[in-house]
Amino acid sequence: MKNFKKLVKKTGIILALDVLEKISAFKLLSKIYADIDCVKIGYPLVLNSGLEIVDEIKTKYDVPILADFKVSDIPHISRTIVRIAFDAGCDGVLVHGFIGPDAIKACIDEDKNRMIFVITELTSPGGKIFYQQISEDVAVMAKQLGAYGIQAPGTRPDRIRKLRELVKDRMVIISCGIGAQGPKPGTAIRAGSDFEIIGRAIYASSDPIKSVKNIKKALAR
Repeated sequence: MKNFKKLVKKTGIILALDVLEKISAFKLLSKIYADIDCVKIGYPLVLNSGLEIVDEIKTKYDVPILADFKVSDIPHISRTIVRIAFDAGCDGVLVHGFIGPDAIKACIDEDKNRMIFVITELTSPGGKIFYQQISEDVAVMAKQLGAYGIQAPGTRPDRIRKLRELVKDRMVIISCGIGAQGPKPGTAIRAGSDFEIIGRAIYASSDPIKSVKNIKKALAR
């Protein structure tokens, strides 16, 4: 497995790199990598550009990388997906909480030095219809199993506050949905998150450098 890079909070920004083309990804990162703490990549970029892009980004920009693969399978398959992601150079993987303790533990056990973030609720309106009923149990389970952190919905600050109450300061909380889905930068951190995951508000901006600088100032406040 490639060298692990720890998630350290400097600006509080995790870039959701949901662009499709490798050239677009590198063009963006060359402009803003100094102002972000981490890069989150998902299926759009990996399926279109290949898993080797993980090592290329990490080597060139020296940033931690989270694989937003939303792992959701039986323990053996879930652990295999996590292993492949770690072998490719990912420092952490996002795993769905509804798969239960056996599968989540299998993912954590693959490499206890790396980061497993357990998803509690999706940020979309439909994402809370079924998930919100179990999200608090998911957060408590993730804490008990020793997961590195949880994902809490940046679109619902009240849920972030509740989940932070449950996990105390024992877990890192990351929150998606900032910017394009409505909440302003700083909303999730004020509610109890450690990092805000921001994508379209940066990569779809006509001036991503200016956008990320403004976001950085907002989070600093």
